[in-house]
Amino acid sequence: MAWQALASLICGLLAWFPPAAIAAIVFGHRARRRAETAGLGGEGLALAGLILGYGGLLLLTLLVYLDVIPLPEWLRPAAERNEAAAIAAMRQLTQAIYAYADSYGQAPPALQALGPPQQASPNAEAAGLVDSRLAEGFHSGYRFLYQPSDMDGDGKFDTFTLQALPLEPGRSGNRYFFVDTSGVLRAESGRPATVSSPPVRP
Repeated sequence: MAWQALASLICGLLAWFPPAAIAAIVFGHRARRRAETAGLGGEGLALAGLILGYGGLLLLTLLVYLDVIPLPEWLRPAAERNEAAAIAAMRQLTQAIYAYADSYGQAPPALQALGPPQQASPNAEAAGLVDSRLAEGFHSGYRFLYQPSDMDGDGKFDTFTLQALPLEPGRSGNRYFFVDTSGVLRAESGRPATVSSPPVRP
């Protein structure tokens, strides 16, 4: 019996894991070819591995299509991964802005004020609420534009808007994101998001 036939069956039994399903198919075809040319046997095991491998891939594809299970991170397109990271970053920045306002009595004057302090303890110029990369306004193929406003004229920033824009539209990301003081995260495809854009589903 060819070892490929046994390997095909074993991988087929693990076909819920995409690489195993692919391996079951590859080993199955090799084992059947060797069985036909060299008469080594194991054709039944190879056939079972092929059925399980193809069946596993078909089932996984169907479940991903129906959104029953999420697509594994390593199989997701880069743009989609970046969009997910941008959503997480927008939420992190929003919470950091709220925390800054609670501590210092107003929204931060710039994203840099949320970053880590160099030597001193956290302060209004460097509150230590996000990492340095995010405080600079860049993360996972997106740049973040922050705009605070003093709506009541008391000299303190009491409202803000925050946008996330793909650095390379269509490549680093397809969607644009927007959030304001309300905390509602919104998105648009192919154009900058605004306060009128549809909310992002949790």
